[in-house]
Amino acid sequence: MWLTFAVIMLIISISAWYLYQSASWPDVQGKVLSSKIGKVYNQPGSIGNENKRTFDYKVLLDYEYSVNGEKQIGHNLYVLLPNIFSNKHEAENVISEFSAGKLVQVYYDPGSPSQSCLITTKTIPLKGINNVYCANGRCGSIRGWWHFYDE
Repeated sequence: MWLTFAVIMLIISISAWYLYQSASWPDVQGKVLSSKIGKVYNQPGSIGNENKRTFDYKVLLDYEYSVNGEKQIGHNLYVLLPNIFSNKHEAENVISEFSAGKLVQVYYDPGSPSQSCLITTKTIPLKGINNVYCANGRCGSIRGWWHFYDE
């Protein structure tokens, strides 16, 4: 039991450090190539989902950007977080904000430019990070295994 707790705390610590580091990531202009909504099905039997199969909404996002002349393709809305929302309205809001063809600021890890996101701790208040985690399925991902099916 204590080993499980230690692993969870390690993951949380690494995630918090990475989120903190993302505030200093450089940014470049990029362009959204596509954005649509899919469904993520939760396994029956997971916490809060004991007797039925439920789903959340995943924003499928592709954007391109260049770092030092090298073209990259990104998919992440937030650093280290899945693009998963508990209700369709939230996912639709993201789709409308990051529609195909839109020019966006892309934040990337200077040590690994292929790691990128559109929203970092630089662009949201730190007190909102917990809300972002829970709203985007990080809290929910602890419930059980996710299975993704494109609509």
